[in-house]
Amino acid sequence: MTSSFCTCQSPLRRWRSSGDGTSATQEEDIEELEPLPNGLTNRHSPVANDQEKEPCLSDSEPVQTVKKTERRERIIRVWQYYFEHNTLHGLHYVFDTKSIWRKCIWVAILLSAGGFFVKEVKESINLYFQYPFSTQSTVDYPNTVGLPAISICDLRDARKNIQDNLKFKRRTHDSRSAMDSKPDLTMNDVLKESLSVLDEILVSCAMNRGVTQSFPCYSGNFTLFLTSDGNTCFTFNSGANDGKVLEADNVGSMNGVHLVLNTRPLEEGTTYGGSGLRVILHQQGELPLKRVGFYVPPGYVTYVDMKKQKIKNLPKPFRTNCNGRQLDYFPQYSRNKCFLEVITKHVVRDCGCRGWFMPETKENVSVCSLEQTLNCMWPVWESLERSNINNCPVDCEKINYEAQLSTALYVPQKLLPLTKHSYLTRAKHMPNDTEGRVQFLLDYYVVLSVYYSELKVDVLEQTPVFGFFRLLGEVGGQLGLVLGASFITIVEVIDLAIMFAINWFWATPRRTNLASQD
Repeated sequence: MTSSFCTCQSPLRRWRSSGDGTSATQEEDIEELEPLPNGLTNRHSPVANDQEKEPCLSDSEPVQTVKKTERRERIIRVWQYYFEHNTLHGLHYVFDTKSIWRKCIWVAILLSAGGFFVKEVKESINLYFQYPFSTQSTVDYPNTVGLPAISICDLRDARKNIQDNLKFKRRTHDSRSAMDSKPDLTMNDVLKESLSVLDEILVSCAMNRGVTQSFPCYSGNFTLFLTSDGNTCFTFNSGANDGKVLEADNVGSMNGVHLVLNTRPLEEGTTYGGSGLRVILHQQGELPLKRVGFYVPPGYVTYVDMKKQKIKNLPKPFRTNCNGRQLDYFPQYSRNKCFLEVITKHVVRDCGCRGWFMPETKENVSVCSLEQTLNCMWPVWESLERSNINNCPVDCEKINYEAQLSTALYVPQKLLPLTKHSYLTRAKHMPNDTEGRVQFLLDYYVVLSVYYSELKVDVLEQTPVFGFFRLLGEVGGQLGLVLGASFITIVEVIDLAIMFAINWFWATPRRTNLASQD
């Protein structure tokens, strides 16, 4: 007896037909089937045209393909389960209702809501990548507030005096070897000579603390710096050489730094058409580069009411981009150090040496001689300053000092007799008569009082206003408002896509083991 199988039957079932076509058996149960025209049996009524198109297989050939209808049925089952259990409001009305008009209305509503959602999400993403921020202001009230470094600069160009002195010394030397040694001089002699002028300029200096405490200060408490314009700056409370930074523990003009300065020695040099001094307030450890400061005239008492600010900026990708540059000559970044490094690189490239105040380079370039300083280093530095260096990002944290100025007429007549204030009359070129001395004080003396009106620190801190979690909140809010969905809805859609993929690509076909029966 032979058995034959027809591929038109379901792969889930195996049918075996007897040779005479009168009976059929199933592997698990046996039932009578209606005979087919080709001698096989089927559960359903035979369709001659369909059956004739299907070839019959012998019982030695396995059936190992899964019909497309089975895969489609699985996808449909997953789809139906999703629509029955999803959390997206309104979607089931599109498939459950039988009214065409109702379907169209719900489709239009969902499409409109989806379009509005996409528009709002796009705007939120654009705002996120603009990296906006706000500045929050808070006030700290410490018991003591550190005083700034106070740089006092004259208005004359020291380079003219240096050149004149150099020419004079060369003319006075009889030996040619002595003349040849002059171009190899560095700025050390010039700096010592400039610092010695401070003894004539500084008439009185005192730091007042508390109620009765007063600490005098001397020229040794100042450091020297020459600017790109040739101005000589004397810095008090610079913190250099591990010096202690002074602090204020009380407020008012009676508590702070009190200076009396004589500008008469500075009038001997070339000035810029003015008299007086320039004062710069800056942080310790910084050179007064690219700072303007404010001017104080002689004959007046200038009161400097300071306010200390601590500024905190944001790094990249925000617009401030603080500390956004790696320095070659300094381990830590600051904008002042960045300016100094840029100046150093330009001077080393154009002059082959570095200024006396510049850091050591990797090439171990020597310090410029006096000739190189006057003829190359200073012109390059001045040209670079005028070109406005702007490729140095701001500091992430910086101390800034704001100054509010007020002046009062200096009245030395109230100090008469001046013999009681002998420190005021020790200056060179001081007249002997009382009237001449009073006029001398009015013409050349600058009185400066630097203090805090409040012991407080204003903290200005930049904070992001639209971070990643804010973006998620915006997207989630729009999603819930216009579509009634949530984050779980997005997870459901992802789960639906995964289930589609599993049932489409990784569906294991059922293998049918053929059995023959005699």
